[in-house]
Amino acid sequence: MRFKKHFAIFSFMAGLYLVLEVFSRAAQTALVGWNGIQPLSLAGWTTLWMLLIGGSTGFLIGLLNEKKKWHMSLIVLCGTFIIFGIEFTTGCLFNIVLNLHLWDYSRLPFNLLGQISIVYLPIWASMVPFASWLDDVLRFLFYGEEKPSKLIDYYLNIFRKNQK
Repeated sequence: MRFKKHFAIFSFMAGLYLVLEVFSRAAQTALVGWNGIQPLSLAGWTTLWMLLIGGSTGFLIGLLNEKKKWHMSLIVLCGTFIIFGIEFTTGCLFNIVLNLHLWDYSRLPFNLLGQISIVYLPIWASMVPFASWLDDVLRFLFYGEEKPSKLIDYYLNIFRKNQK
């Protein structure tokens, strides 16, 4: 049962990340490059490897507050390290070792081997409370675990001394 629960949460996070990736690419007008596509066509692209990457990060962030109720600021800090760690590791594997060219941040400032860039730190850090909340919502809806508070509380708890 535990494996099924973890696999279901991993799969949901993976699918959601894939959809967010496509919308993000479309919003940035990083579109599939054939003639006739216009910026307002909202055509984006991603790779199925992002299922593994997004699922792993979402699942691991969700696990941060399962055993012990950590303060949200600590979850954000650890979650951001998880995101950068997985992005760097998988970037080195897929982009450098396997030469798949899934992403390249070498043109961005403060990058490490072109696989991660601190420029994205605010975006990744801002997604951690959402991932934590979503994990709690999924556990509540599908497995009857404790009902989570509102999403806004996850963000506000970053700044509260005592969380509700």
